[in-house]
Amino acid sequence: YAIDPNNVGICLIINQRTFYRETDKKLELLVSIEPLKDRDGTDIDRNTLKKTFESIGFRTKVVENLTHSEIEHEVRNVMKIFSKKDSCLIVCILSHGREGQVFGVNSIGVSISEIENVLYSREYPTVLGKPKVLIIQSCQGTPLQEV
Repeated sequence: YAIDPNNVGICLIINQRTFYRETDKKLELLVSIEPLKDRDGTDIDRNTLKKTFESIGFRTKVVENLTHSEIEHEVRNVMKIFSKKDSCLIVCILSHGREGQVFGVNSIGVSISEIENVLYSREYPTVLGKPKVLIIQSCQGTPLQEV
């Protein structure tokens, strides 16, 4: 892929810090069985990612504490502003997770494959044929793992 140093692209950073249990009865079966603790220290990672991607020319957009439905919505929003001149799209999600999922702050999981489907959707022609990188920082196993 050719990367234009004058239009490197966009980096979306979704930083999930403060979690709660969704109370909408229609969604109660989707809520994580175990309570999700707040992710203290995640702001350090967010700031480091922002600084790093900006230092190599990316325009960054940081959003905080999104519900499960807002995550996909925000990925779609950034794809709408991606222009033909942009070279690359990076999406970073810092959250709790389990195998194949990341969590919205309402303790409802979003399938990583759903996010990938949005990234590869033909709905957004300016992104077609451009490199897209999805970075997930979350556990993908059980809450407590032994070494």
